[in-house]
This record gives sequence, structure tokens and C-alpha cells, in this order.
Amino acid sequence: MCGISGIFNIDNTPISVELLQKMANSIRHRGPDDEGFLLVNTINGGIEHRYGNDTISELKSKTNYLLTESDFKPNLGFGYRRLSILDLSSNGHQPMTNIDGSLWIEYNGEIYNYIEIKEELLLKGYKFRSNTDTEVILNAYEEWGFDCLKKFNGMWAFAIWDNKKKLLFCARDRFGVKPFYYYFDNKKFVFASEIKAILQDKTIKREINEPLIFDYFILNLIDHTNETFFKNIYNLPPSHFLILDSTGIKINKYYELSYNDEYEDFDENKLIIYSNKLKEILFDAVKLRFRADVPVGSCLSGGLDSSTIVCLGKELLKKTNTNNKDKLQHTFSAVYNDEKISEKKFVDIVIKKTGVNGHFVYPNSDILLNEIEDFIYHQEEPFLSTSMYAQWNVMRLAKQNKVTVLLDGQGSDEIFGGYEWHLPIYYAELFKKNKLKRLYIELNKISKLRNKSILKTSLDTFSKVIKPALPINLRLLNKAEAQIFNKDFINKYCDRINIFKKSDTNLQKRLFEEETKYNLQQLLRYEDRNSMAFSIEARVPFVDYRVVEFVMSIPITYKIYNGWSKYILRKAMEGILPPEIQWRKDKMGFVTPEKEWIKKLNIISTSNIDSTIFIANREIFKKRQYNKIDSLFWKFNNFSLWTKKFNLE
Repeated sequence: MCGISGIFNIDNTPISVELLQKMANSIRHRGPDDEGFLLVNTINGGIEHRYGNDTISELKSKTNYLLTESDFKPNLGFGYRRLSILDLSSNGHQPMTNIDGSLWIEYNGEIYNYIEIKEELLLKGYKFRSNTDTEVILNAYEEWGFDCLKKFNGMWAFAIWDNKKKLLFCARDRFGVKPFYYYFDNKKFVFASEIKAILQDKTIKREINEPLIFDYFILNLIDHTNETFFKNIYNLPPSHFLILDSTGIKINKYYELSYNDEYEDFDENKLIIYSNKLKEILFDAVKLRFRADVPVGSCLSGGLDSSTIVCLGKELLKKTNTNNKDKLQHTFSAVYNDEKISEKKFVDIVIKKTGVNGHFVYPNSDILLNEIEDFIYHQEEPFLSTSMYAQWNVMRLAKQNKVTVLLDGQGSDEIFGGYEWHLPIYYAELFKKNKLKRLYIELNKISKLRNKSILKTSLDTFSKVIKPALPINLRLLNKAEAQIFNKDFINKYCDRINIFKKSDTNLQKRLFEEETKYNLQQLLRYEDRNSMAFSIEARVPFVDYRVVEFVMSIPITYKIYNGWSKYILRKAMEGILPPEIQWRKDKMGFVTPEKEWIKKLNIISTSNIDSTIFIANREIFKKRQYNKIDSLFWKFNNFSLWTKKFNLE
């Protein structure tokens, strides 16, 4: 797990090594253990490996210092920061080359099945000088070319310079766990793990990407497109690779997730088959993610997803027959004194069941006030609520306890149908497919489980059915967000409502959209920035492509059944999860006392909103404050602080 950055001037003008150093320095938090640089003249094939201030001592004598003056004129450069996870020796130093020096890589991520791929490559005659997954990627690319990506099970964002073919090969994992950002003006290609590294290039203008303002405030969408809030800075989409040579950029998709949206009546025998298979795949996904040469722990909220990861981890450790206390699983949880939002009682149940070493943190508004600018700086783009601040505190807690790798439960809701809004979508689907008997049973069961009237649930369902037929203006009419913008701005971008329209009467399709395009992308961004801010590697077993593919092949009737969401997961974890967690009715997620926190933030926010949302002068926002203490106020505050922090025009 690391930070990557680089510059490729395809017009052959020399790059600035000073800029390359600044880029790497700006993401030092992603890799404090080591750094390295690669300089290439792509015209004559000349290559120099350089060291920086944080390069491990034993390597400094073997190369030149990055800023050493020379006649060498590179037009391509890599700047790399290392967080050591596998093969902690100097053999894991990057940028790394293959045996004959024709390929060079800088890489952020983990290929969890690297041992199996390495064995396959050894049989083909490849040689290895390290025990890293990085070298496996290099040799896999040499053997299979771009198709090597189909071999990998993991998370990755990397850049490979192919000195024979004179091309830069960049790729991102199937679901976008690891980030890859870039700027390209047909002459200069600048890329990095984080946007702040790209912004070290002062020739790149800092401008707000106006359409995303609409998406953020009106559609409640972020991380849903290859564009970012910074105009002309893009992210490489998940499941895509990029090839750059002297002719320019080519972007290709290498993976497509499929889903089964055929209706199937519930069958107990099939449930057993599906449950057993799911348990088998999930167990292996967790097992692979325990591969590390540093301590591994888990985030634990007390919900179904994180508890599943912790309990499967316990089963895994039991199978290794270890009684060593140093090998105990460590868990990290954010809790509160307010029982209405605290999940500590559920966390305690899991800790008692598994015997893990539990650690707790109590986030509060005073700490948030003191570090909100740092929090925003690390997130890099506006976010929708304070909920991810709880995760920020969990990552810091892990760092304080010297745990470098954390497993987390992100990605489960998006494939199992775990969000509250998934239920009326499923009911609307039953209505449209004329499965009225099943619809009645589900409405009756959910009303008893949730203590809601059938009428209320039916109205939610009906709204999903009629929503697509409503004109855009009617859909905007009751939105408080729409009232804060000038009419011309709304009219200019209102068609984006249809561009990013989600499925409201086909739940499997909606889950596919949330997994590949919407919800998961923002959660993974939060996860990556929060963890890497504290030099923590976060791993997400539910985003293992085998888990995702299998779960998306299971008919929806096994995901929501008799009022229970995530039914198939609950059944698969029979005997592994404590019953109080397995059949837990409520769902909190990363809950924070947001209203109370926003009231505190109001102290610093009122002036910020008027003085920093200068976009009002560009006739986007109406020239008035929004003072109501709610989530929209948070958006305003977050947006205004973000514009100040990044000096945006």
C-alpha cells in the first residue's frame, strides 16, 4: 500500500524533478517507510533510478540523489512513497524493475492471490528477487500483457513503463478500491494517488468543475463520474486501464460485472446451496486479506457487515491453531455516550463472542472543530455528511495501536440490498411484476419487524413506481437545495437528473448501479483517504470480485425475504455470528450526532458561507445565507471550507 505520482511529457520536453519531489512529498502520509524515483528519457530509452530524503539508507549508496544536477533530460518521471506490508526488506523498494530492466512499475494496492500467480509464473520460467506482489504484477504483465489484470484478485492502481514498447500502462482495480487521478492537456500527463499531488504543478489551473456543484447539492451525488470537483482533473474509472504513448491516451474497459434480475420464487433448498457457497467464498476472501507481514486488525461497528468480517477472522485464526496472544485480532470502534446512536452494546457482544482485543474511540465536536480543515484536506473533495469522521477517528486509533492493516465491511449493502431505500424498490418491483401475493406478505412482515404501518410502506413503494413519470420540475419542486440556486443555473444542468437516473423498480439493477457507479465509489474514497491519512491500509473483503459476482447472480428473492434485508448473508453466517447480530433489525452505519455537531460548526460557519462562496458573484447561488441547521447547512459549510482550503477559482 503506497502512494504513486508521475509526469509524462509526451511532447518530449524535460520534466521538473523538483516538481516530482513535491508531488511525492505531498502524499508522504500514504507511504512514510520509503521513497524512490524513476527518470526516463523515452526517446533514447535512458533510465536513471534516484533516491530521496526518505529512501532507506542501504539503497542510497546505489543510486544518485533525485536533485543531483546532471545532463540527463528525462521527459517521464515516477515519484513513489512506500507503506511496507509485504516483504519489508529493501527488495520491496519501488519503482521496481523486472529482471532485464525493460519494465518499471510504481504500484499502490495489494494483489491478494499473488502467491498463486507467482507459482504459475515460476512454472513458466520467470525469476523473482523478492517476495512482493509488485514483482508478480511485473512478470504477469510480461507474460500476459494487458490481460494480466484478469488474473488479479485485489485492489490496485499502478503505472508500468514499458521501455521496449515505449508506452505507459496504467490500471485500476475492478471496483475502484484504490484511486488513480490524472490531468492531460495533450502534451503533459500528470497522475497520482491523490489530487493534491497533481495540484503541486502550479501550471494546472485550480478551477471548480461547475456541473458537479449541481450534482452535489441537488442530486446528492459525489464520486459518480470520471470527473472530479477540480476542472480538468479526472479519475481513471474502475475496471479500466489507460495506455499513453507519443500519440496520446487510449482508455479501455477490461471488466464488466453482470447481474441476475430474473424473478425466482424462494426455495429453501436453493437457499441452503447459496448460503453454503457464499460462506465458502467469503471465508476465502477474508483469508486472503489476512496475508501481510505486519499486524492486521478490523474495523468493528457492531453491524452485520463488520461483525461478519471479525467473526470470520476468528474462525480463520482458530483453524491456524494459534494461542499466541500477540496473534489476537484487534478491533477498532467509534462509540458515543448517547445510546440512541452508539452501537457499543453490539460491539461488546461481538468482542465477547470472539475474544478479540477491542479498542474504542469517542469522537466529539470539539476535536472535529480543531481538525476539520485537515479532514477536508485529506478527503480532497466535498462530502455529504459528517458520518465518515467516525471512520477517520477509527483509523487514527488503529495507528496509535500500531496496527497497519485493517479489514472493513464496506461494499456489503450495495450487493445484498442492505439500505433502507432498497425495500420500497423491491416492493415496487414486485408490484410491477404482478407478484401481489408476495408483495402483501413482504409488506405485512416488514410492518411487524419495523413497527411501521403497511400504509406508510405502501406509500413509499408507490412513490418509487410513479417517480420516473414525474417531470423534472416537479421532482425539484420540494427540494430545499433547489431553492438556493438561481433559476438559470438549475435550468442549465437539470437534465443531469435524467443522466444519473437510478433504477427505482428493479432492485438488482439498482444494486449493480450502486456497486459500480454510485454509493460504493464514495465509500471507497472515504475509506482510502481516511485510512491513508494515518498510513493505514484498509482492505474490503466484500469487494472481492468473486463475492460480488456470486452475490449478484443470486436472485433478489434471497436477499430480501419476509421483511429481512440481507437475508442470504444472515443465513450464511448461521452459527458464526452471535444471534443478536445475525438478526439485528436496526441499521446505523457510521452514525454521528450530526445535528449537535453542526450547531457547534455554526460558530465558524456563518461568516465562511458569505465570504467564501463567492460563486454567488457568478450567479449560481442566490445571494443569501442558508442558516437552517441541517444537512444542507453542512453541505454549504463543507463546500465553502473546501474552496478555501484548496484556493479554488
